[in-house]
Amino acid sequence: MLTRLIIISALSLLLAQAVYAQPNNWMKKTSPQELGMFVHAGEDCSQINLSGVVATTLVEQHVAPRDAREQDEVYIDVRTLCIATDRAADSYVFHVEVFFGRHHPSYGWIYFDDPYRSLGTGRTGLYLRAIKQQVEFAMADYAKANMITEVSEQISYRGL
Repeated sequence: MLTRLIIISALSLLLAQAVYAQPNNWMKKTSPQELGMFVHAGEDCSQINLSGVVATTLVEQHVAPRDAREQDEVYIDVRTLCIATDRAADSYVFHVEVFFGRHHPSYGWIYFDDPYRSLGTGRTGLYLRAIKQQVEFAMADYAKANMITEVSEQISYRGL
């Protein structure tokens, strides 16, 4: 019964429109061809190589991934929650949230409340595509803010 409730909730939320960030001055970097990243996966999906998916997506967008803790500039933060509904069938309910943050030497970690979100249910492949898609949406705005034409021209479609 709980599984059905989770799946119905997830499907109803899929119909809602996601909120996307717009390029802002805080996204600008002195070296935009490098971007720190932080990736956190929920316990049920910890065996999936999410860092590899995010790093590959950044490289495809002509941006070199770095450890977010190595810099004081803007970084991309990818957090996921994943609940296995049927491990044998490789089925999950998942929530993906991608946002930008900045480490400030005096104040610590600052998160910007303009996330790119996805919620769904399905197999691992769908979960990974949702992560890739939200990272691509975030990178399109990052590219616009930093005038990286290769990325902003490639990703102009914002719908699902």
